[in-house]
Amino acid sequence: TPLADALRVLRDDLVPGLLRRVRFVLQHSARLVLARLLGSRRQSWREKSRLSSEKGLVLLHGWVDQRSFNREGRYRNVNLGELAQHLERRGWTCCLLPLVLPTVGYRWALRALLRSRTPFLLPHTWLTLPDILEAAVADVGLCPPRGAVPSFESIDLQPLMEADLRKDWAVARVPTNFLHCLTVRRWRSKGLPLAGFVYSYENHLWERGFCLGFRRAYPEARLVGYQDANVPDLCLNFYVSACEFERVPFPDVVVTNGAYSFSVLRRSGYPEERLRQGGAVRFEASVERAREVGDDSECGEEMNGVRQAVLVVPPSNLELASELIWKACRALGSDLALRVTIKCHPVLPFSRIERALGGLRLPPNFVVSELPFLELLLRSGVLLYMDSTTSLEALAHGVGIIHVGSEWSLDLDTIGIDCAERMRARTPAEIKAAVHAVLSMRGIELADRRRRGRELVRLFLGPAREHAYSPVAEVLLYEARCPATPNSLWAQPE
Repeated sequence: TPLADALRVLRDDLVPGLLRRVRFVLQHSARLVLARLLGSRRQSWREKSRLSSEKGLVLLHGWVDQRSFNREGRYRNVNLGELAQHLERRGWTCCLLPLVLPTVGYRWALRALLRSRTPFLLPHTWLTLPDILEAAVADVGLCPPRGAVPSFESIDLQPLMEADLRKDWAVARVPTNFLHCLTVRRWRSKGLPLAGFVYSYENHLWERGFCLGFRRAYPEARLVGYQDANVPDLCLNFYVSACEFERVPFPDVVVTNGAYSFSVLRRSGYPEERLRQGGAVRFEASVERAREVGDDSECGEEMNGVRQAVLVVPPSNLELASELIWKACRALGSDLALRVTIKCHPVLPFSRIERALGGLRLPPNFVVSELPFLELLLRSGVLLYMDSTTSLEALAHGVGIIHVGSEWSLDLDTIGIDCAERMRARTPAEIKAAVHAVLSMRGIELADRRRRGRELVRLFLGPAREHAYSPVAEVLLYEARCPATPNSLWAQPE
């Protein structure tokens, strides 16, 4: 009945959305206070000393969690590597734009950044309480009027659009991402001379929030999206239709991490002038390993009575991660000759997966590890994955890979082409058979498989260092000869 439908919308969408907005305001207000108490005064001298460049300031986006700092406490940009040093050698002034991941406390992250003495612009140092309140209500009443959504082959899409907007309201996605836009607006009001913004490109909403802010507040700035991971064929957020390029906030140029991604994006309709082919900064060690020749030494432990090593890398999606671990337990839990290590995604700890599976008890030959991925990989003979670029890293180091298909989700495999180097499995029985098939390979068969795997890695991931950094520098330097052309719909200030 209409009354039951209204009560269901109230319970499932409106009330959760309202509660999340209250939490949003409280959380960001607390961060605003912490940023001023711990960061602004000690940060100001760095900003004043570094904003004197005639070219202006280039912001480099970077995630912040435990992986971002070495043993000496120095910050390293996992996705952009040494791009800051490369640009500064060419005369630019660079500064980190840190975004703290939910896996660490905000206070801990801020103190770690201050100890690292890395120049940074913390968004909450510049925001105000009215900005937070404005973001919290940015999508109030955001609903297309009846008849505004065109039909698709006589199918009425209006209910789908309305349901999607209600879901957005319930999870408060718009306030979180619109706050990035307001941050850039605040920088302009304070007179910061921002000339460029470089960030990890996956075409998500948080990226569009920043791009929208720059298009409105800094239309002269150069925006560079560095595609640092992978571009699965069915990961639809990457793909933009021709009519959308002037309607969505978008960077001036997307720099890909290799030839394969460049080809995929170009074929999908990206204008060629918006693309540059770069290298794989995040996977520099694996890329260099893939370019070595003549090393066919065996990876993992031998089969002479010693247990074999299998590495399982669950994705960041809770449902898919739960599915992969459940299948791995069913497939390999009774085979005590195998040692299985689970390396969870940084944003999805095993405790959450364990709760989702009803308090799953791992088999005795399973262990969850917090060691670095590469360290675990070099001890393994086979990798089980669903949608991770770790598959390419495994091939670079000679480790066999098995893609585990999902029963209820899209296939987001990194390797979007048919290849003999990757085995496929879906059921626990298929996984067990594939694992033993990979671990039983020896001699010429194994050496040939590793050679082909490294050739595949060279197709997907370009060389790092200068090959990766130079396209970004060229885009920024191009500003001196030709001003940026902002997307027409977003060029005017609010």
